[in-house]
Amino acid sequence: MPTLLTRYSLQASTPIEETPATTGTLSKWEAENRLNITFDSSRTHIRVTLRREGFLLETDSFLAKIQQDLETILEKNLTPRAAYTEDIDAPQEVRIPRLYGRKEIQELLGLSRQRVSRIQNEPKYGFPSPIYTQGHTVLWKAKEVDIWITRYRKNRKQSS
Repeated sequence: MPTLLTRYSLQASTPIEETPATTGTLSKWEAENRLNITFDSSRTHIRVTLRREGFLLETDSFLAKIQQDLETILEKNLTPRAAYTEDIDAPQEVRIPRLYGRKEIQELLGLSRQRVSRIQNEPKYGFPSPIYTQGHTVLWKAKEVDIWITRYRKNRKQSS
């Protein structure tokens, strides 16, 4: 069963004053509704965070009730800013780096296969280490290779 996190933002036109009565009522209300409330430094922006287990998404009427309750407790008119729900158990986006094989590097450098192999294998050239090697397949991070090629070409021009 997923863990859903709903974030609901509200905006007050003037800063919300912190009084013992308000703080006590707000703390009790947070506990009763199993949610968390935070204020920004200007105390005009309120973020409500609800953590729920299961597939039930918060409805608009539930969020309207939260707004109404907060307006009563804080004695302020509040404007909804944003509401979104995310599954915090879901896998995060995986970024796969762009990769180069031997053929791409050969084409980028405009050199023969043998010369590229020598550059890759001789430590004096400082060619990046591959991130994947399996049989005849060897892959490098494109970003590291691009940086190396820029330095390589710069050094070749200076030595000419």
